[in-house]
Formats: sequence, C-alpha cells, structure tokens
Amino acid sequence: MLRSDIPAVNRLLKAAFHNAKAPIIDLVAIQTRDPFRVLLGTILSARTKDACTAAACGRLFEKVTTPDDLRRIPLSELEKTIYPVGFFRDKARHLKELPDVLEKKFGGVLPETVEALCELPGVGRKTANLVVALGFDKPAVCVDVHVHRITNRLGLLATKTPYDTEMALREILPVRYWKTRGTPALYRLGRPAALRVTRTARDARSPPIVIRDKNEPEAPKKPLRKARKGLG
Repeated sequence: MLRSDIPAVNRLLKAAFHNAKAPIIDLVAIQTRDPFRVLLGTILSARTKDACTAAACGRLFEKVTTPDDLRRIPLSELEKTIYPVGFFRDKARHLKELPDVLEKKFGGVLPETVEALCELPGVGRKTANLVVALGFDKPAVCVDVHVHRITNRLGLLATKTPYDTEMALREILPVRYWKTRGTPALYRLGRPAALRVTRTARDARSPPIVIRDKNEPEAPKKPLRKARKGLG
C-alpha cells in the first residue's frame, strides 16, 4: 500500500463508519455541544460498553453539567450515579479531583490541547484526542490498543505502543484526514476489526500490507508470525 492510497482508504473508512451505529461519545458531542460533558462521557466510557456508558451519562448529566456541580456532589453519590461503569470508584475519584485541578492549572477553563488535557485526572492521550476532536472540533489522532494492534497486524505500521502508533499516524496522515471520519472510524471500528484480524491471522498466506513512498525500495519479505492468543 502506497501513501497515495490514503485518500481511497479514507473514503472506505468513512463509508464503514457511517454504516455503523454511532458511538455514545459522538452522540454526547452532538446532543450537548459541550466539551466538558464530552470529557466526562469519555472518562466514563473507558473499559465500558456503550449501553452502560450511555445510561451512566444520562444519570450524571442530570446532576452535573459544570465543574462546580462536580465539586458539590458527594463522592459516595457520584459513585452510585456512575455505577456500574468499569472502575467506577477510580473514575468517581478522578471526577471529584477534576474541578480543583482545572482551577489550579487552567483557571477553571477546560484546555483545548492534547498535552494540556493529559494533565487532568483520569485523562490519557486517547481520551484527550477524543475530546479535542469531538468536544472542540479540532484535528486529533485518537489511538487505542485496538487501533494500535490492527495497524500493526496489517503492516501499515511497525510500532511498539499506542503512543508510537499515534505519533506515526500523525506523521503519515495529512492533517485534513485527522478529524474526518478516517482516523476516528479506524478508532471506533478498531476493536471488531482487530478481533476479525486475530481470528484469521493463523490462516494468512500473503505478506502484510505495507505503506511506503513510491520511490522507497520494498523491504525484504518476512514470514508471518503465528498469532498470539488473547488479542483484542
């Protein structure tokens, strides 16, 4: 696969995204148009199914729409409100810490960059990129473990961590594709695709797809390694 193929691949990803059910954080962004609630929803969504996240967001947003609301609500009530999202106690603690950290570091204003958002409790690069893209409508490259795995399985990249994958995609992809449905679609469709790749990897007989410049010599072909159990 050449870099000149990126526009065509982007169109396919956009089509796949539009044919899939909208993820809950997309719906939060559309319905609230509020970066703060997009942040809250994204924190809740980690390691949690969309249906559970949606219900928890509905309960939380009835009580919390601003940092001051978070400051006033007791931790025990916050835990009960967001339960049963994954790691609900940790997430409730992070949410309770959020208003003070916002005030201390950013004057109470939610920052709009990935690096600054990562200074908030419970926020990593995946969450920060999603908030930048959906909350602030700015270009961002959102990568989770599934996107990391599938891009490497397909031979698109050769990276060791999701952070390395994000940096590589930022270098490879023109900025105009960051906030279109190309990269977000890969993120949202990554888990089921990663599962499909894992199930079929043992039967693969062809070399992986490789993205390279037209003038770059093709690397020597290597045999595919046997798929590890438990991926995805």
